[in-house]
Amino acid sequence: MKNQMQVSDLRKWGSMVHCISILCLCIYIYIYTYTHTHTHTHTHTDINNIAAVGVDAFYATNDHTSDETLLLTLALPMNDTNVIFYNYNKASVVAHGVGMANGINLSPDGRHVYVADTLNKEIKVMNRKEDNSLSLEKVIKLHVHPDNIEVDQATGSLWVGCLPNIWPLVFYGNYPFIATTIYSNNGSELQSSSVAAIRGSHLLIGTVFHRMMRCTLPIIPLEC
Repeated sequence: MKNQMQVSDLRKWGSMVHCISILCLCIYIYIYTYTHTHTHTHTHTDINNIAAVGVDAFYATNDHTSDETLLLTLALPMNDTNVIFYNYNKASVVAHGVGMANGINLSPDGRHVYVADTLNKEIKVMNRKEDNSLSLEKVIKLHVHPDNIEVDQATGSLWVGCLPNIWPLVFYGNYPFIATTIYSNNGSELQSSSVAAIRGSHLLIGTVFHRMMRCTLPIIPLEC
């Protein structure tokens, strides 16, 4: 068997049938094994991304509330998308008021949940409580539209695939955060970056419809 993988687009399947399929991945031989599917009509509106916290428990983002409101969600900051938590056949909304809930991930210690708010150009840092409900702790302002979030398990740094704004507006605000551009291109090499993942000194950058790029990272001092 050739060392190739074909990964289905989770958002595509989520928007079509409002469900989440759980897959088992054997990393060394690249085999996916289907286990089961979760369907919940009230909370699985249009699943974009998930962050697993157990074998059958995860957080998920709904990037718009219904098929009819997708264009409105993209055009206007209605702040009506949400984050859900699923745990063994029970689903509930745990965070409201997100402009467009997109990428989601957890801190290395599992105490915080990071949610990319694409429309508002920010990352919401949520406190994760014992009952798995979420409360907003702080907001990281960006000058670009964030998509998927990868967390460096060694340092806790966030690696975020972002879409540039068409207006040269930089709005960091008075926040003690530093956002550093690691890679930028006019589209000749890579088009519409959507996600980034780091492993040691290597960085993988994924796109919406274009190819994937592997980069070797320079030594960059990370400030807190």
